[in-house]
Amino acid sequence: MKKITTEVLVIGSGFGATAPALRLSQVGAQVLMIEKAKDIVPERDFKQTQDPKYLLQYLKGMSSDQVGFTYAEALGGGSGFYEMVSLRAPSAVFDQTDADGRRLWPAGVDRKSLDPYYDLAEEMLGVEQIGLDEIPKSGVAFSLLMKNLGYSCDRARYAVKGCVGSGFCVSGCIFGAKQSLHFNYLPQAKAAGMEVLTDTEAISIRPLLYDVRSSAGTRTIASLPCRYAVE
Repeated sequence: MKKITTEVLVIGSGFGATAPALRLSQVGAQVLMIEKAKDIVPERDFKQTQDPKYLLQYLKGMSSDQVGFTYAEALGGGSGFYEMVSLRAPSAVFDQTDADGRRLWPAGVDRKSLDPYYDLAEEMLGVEQIGLDEIPKSGVAFSLLMKNLGYSCDRARYAVKGCVGSGFCVSGCIFGAKQSLHFNYLPQAKAAGMEVLTDTEAISIRPLLYDVRSSAGTRTIASLPCRYAVE
């Protein structure tokens, strides 16, 4: 069995994994990213099709009685297959409480504190509000429906540059217009030194136990060797 040692191991390659992987690489950490699925080159691997056999190569799902999830398995995670809509959580979300009245979000985490990070992510992803001339007829009909029901409606914000209107967003954009992670976070992280292993699945993760006692007293976590073993 091949043994690899790294300072930071990132499991997965979607939005939640690639952003911290990039920032850690940029500050000099040795970062290794593993992705259980295959590598993706958008212009080579994406197809303009709704063929279920093609879509099911990448799109997976799981559900229970309460919730269902659809996700993608490929380098870049769901970023290659989502519809580009990029919205900020409303301020009211951060005021939600549980049944006992306890706030669901940690103190100090609210829309105002997160706005600078939204700004950064939107800059990275090229998020922009679509123009009036880009609204499809279905969107016009939907906005009129909302107006008749008493709701306001606004144009969505998308992570896109130079959309050609092919309509095959979910099957993967072959034109490089949809700003998936293949065009921003991933290449920048690789340029900063991150290594990527595709077709590599984490089977188990276990903490390594050390006797932290020494003649100099208790050691700090930073002084310990690797803290986890991942098979």
